[in-house]
Amino acid sequence: VRTFLLEKSRVTSASLEKERSYHIFYQMLAGSQEEGRGLPELKGKHPDDFYYTSLSGTNYTSSIDDAADFYAMDAALDSCGLEASEKRDLYGILTALLHLGCVRFAASEGSDTISVQPDTAAALTNAERLLGIGVISELLVEKIVKSPRSNNVYHIALDLSAATHQRDALVKHIYLMLFDVIVARINTKIQVEKDFHRFIGLLDVFGFEVFQHNSFEQLCINYANERLHNFFLMR
Repeated sequence: VRTFLLEKSRVTSASLEKERSYHIFYQMLAGSQEEGRGLPELKGKHPDDFYYTSLSGTNYTSSIDDAADFYAMDAALDSCGLEASEKRDLYGILTALLHLGCVRFAASEGSDTISVQPDTAAALTNAERLLGIGVISELLVEKIVKSPRSNNVYHIALDLSAATHQRDALVKHIYLMLFDVIVARINTKIQVEKDFHRFIGLLDVFGFEVFQHNSFEQLCINYANERLHNFFLMR
């Protein structure tokens, strides 16, 4: 299984009416309400408690049973060889991304610099704990540039918009890394020792999408989609 292009933008910007982010977030929240399932700290939590899963106002849909889908997905991870502790870590990382989405920034009093809003500091602390990392509040509000000539390191303060984009970029990159880890585990499980001469190829191509706010990433996704469709239609 190979990842050609993951639509990471959906994680942080699913804002169209009746649109949701990736199903895993809603499945995990629904599945964790049952004792012994999912992540215990999500018990009592719902999609509207987190920024990324409440962007569009559509948290639930009658045609999808998120809890049942979570149980099926959880069993599939067992089939891929993930231990219970690994699944907890996986759900913990996904929950950390939801917490990161709740982090807000504000201008520091009496200066031009910005910092994490005090009322969202707990969300950042939860994210750091679940990711197993140290304090990153300063890293979210600055850009670090290293000069290749002098080898000096410069810390450049970001404005509110840039800091928000940096937070979202971090979330999307972690999601991509987690996705790649799961794909690698699937490949380990399905690999065979003997030589083979026939195979079944499946291609999952996302559709062309237009949003209220179209980022450069979305342009690349749409372009890649059109090129792929053209390639296979010409075969």
